[in-house]
Amino acid sequence: MTKPATRIVELEDNELEEFVEIYAERKSKDYVEVERVGAANDKGRDVIGFLSRARHEGEWDLYQCKRKTRARSSGSARL
Repeated sequence: MTKPATRIVELEDNELEEFVEIYAERKSKDYVEVERVGAANDKGRDVIGFLSRARHEGEWDLYQCKRKTRARSSGSARL
């Protein structure tokens, strides 16, 4: 049986965003709404968990779905 972490790595981008959306919906009963944005020009907002009906005017949590590629390590830069 494949480990869960291995299966997550194998997800396509849209599947990863869907997974995170489901996770956010189930993780917190504090959210009044969970919205998956994840599109071009989403300003890094893939999934948002709103803590009040005020949506962006109130408090909210941001989930950004990124993957580290094997070709480039995260956090390193070449000048």
